[in-house]
Amino acid sequence: MILTAKYMLPGMEAINASIKNYIKPEHKLLLLNVLYFLSIKTGNVHFITDSDFESFNALVNYCHELAIDLEKYVTCFFMYYNKYITSTHKIHLSYLLNAKVVSFCSNNLQNALIDYSLLQTVKNDILYTEKSLRQYATDHNISYDKSFLIAYTGDSLSEVFLLYKHYMNYELIAGSALSKNNEILLACLHPFFTYITSRNGVFSDRLLHKWNNSKVEDFKFCPIFFRDRYLTREIDYQNLMYNEASITGSCVHNAFEELINKYNKSKNKNLQKSYERFLTSKTFLYLQETYPEHVPGFKEFFTITLPKLITSDTILLTEHEMNMQYKSYSLYGTADLILINGSTATLLDYKTSKIDNEFWLKKNNDKYANQLSLYVKFIENTVPNVNKVETAYIIYTRGLIHELPILHDNILDTVIDKILSIKQHIKLKSFTANTKSCLLCRHPFCEHRATPSMWDENGERIVKKSN
Repeated sequence: MILTAKYMLPGMEAINASIKNYIKPEHKLLLLNVLYFLSIKTGNVHFITDSDFESFNALVNYCHELAIDLEKYVTCFFMYYNKYITSTHKIHLSYLLNAKVVSFCSNNLQNALIDYSLLQTVKNDILYTEKSLRQYATDHNISYDKSFLIAYTGDSLSEVFLLYKHYMNYELIAGSALSKNNEILLACLHPFFTYITSRNGVFSDRLLHKWNNSKVEDFKFCPIFFRDRYLTREIDYQNLMYNEASITGSCVHNAFEELINKYNKSKNKNLQKSYERFLTSKTFLYLQETYPEHVPGFKEFFTITLPKLITSDTILLTEHEMNMQYKSYSLYGTADLILINGSTATLLDYKTSKIDNEFWLKKNNDKYANQLSLYVKFIENTVPNVNKVETAYIIYTRGLIHELPILHDNILDTVIDKILSIKQHIKLKSFTANTKSCLLCRHPFCEHRATPSMWDENGERIVKKSN
């Protein structure tokens, strides 16, 4: 059997971002190299843990402060391991900074050769074998599949290459049995296969196995931003987006959600009373003190808009996660609020963005209409007993409630067409910068930037100094 879900579970977390915390791509590759080395040597799969990450970060800082080449140090660690360690137990990465290891590395740094890398060898093996198979197919006028089968039955394909094909779910060997050792190898190589496929523009459903509206919109915004966020993962997106705007958004969303959850838990289902009690809560008082511009919209929503849409029998779903399959694609999204009245539903989505002028308002409404149209289809296909979503609202929390009278009924096919187009761009490695987006783009180091961004490298909005 190939890897079971239970066996793969520890590694999936490492695959999602290769490493949970963001580090520079070259350091990520080196860390994966260490994990792979230790997995091979000990026979135990090594995945990154919080303490391991802290240890590796400490090593990076240590080498930086002393002007030591990090890769040379790691090479010396490999030498130390081969010379002194014979046990098969799991070695934590804190061992990289063990006093004996530090002493050994200090004495051998000058002689360390850094032109050899386990993972570089793996990469070269894969690329060389792929090239050889395709060349053989061309020379003999046969298909790639037949070329592969000839090499496979002739037992001339390396173990690593076959594991790579398992990772890519290549149909000619998909489902074939793996030995226990190969299961371990495949598990510890998973993050690296993810890394090299993304870096070399090789599309794999493991990179983007689920799609939502944000991914499609990000590609439309700029293919370079999309590539570096989802494929190469060179953008530290979480930290980049963690700024005043995101903090405000979380606070406002939490206030809306908390009041609705309190109403849901109340026995008498009296929205007015739940609202009045909430006005004295710590959450509301903090909102009122810190983000007062959102308070009028908050009050209008809970005293005028929401009471017209619900009864005591209405089911209210907050932050509702939805997943559905359509034409073999996995689509997902999270709705801020769904109101269910019998077999019909109403969809509401909170937006904390500024309403600058009519141009931006119309632009935002059009963009959000696509998102909410997709959510409507999710609701109608995944929420039990709901046959139809009657309407959708955008709740601009700064004081505007916009009803979307026109929703796009063919949105699912439209999204799939866009996904197919994106996959083709990935396959062809065709990522052309949309320089019209440069002003709004948060990419911290894009080499294609045509105009300065309104955001600094930390994701904060640049305030122009007045003369």
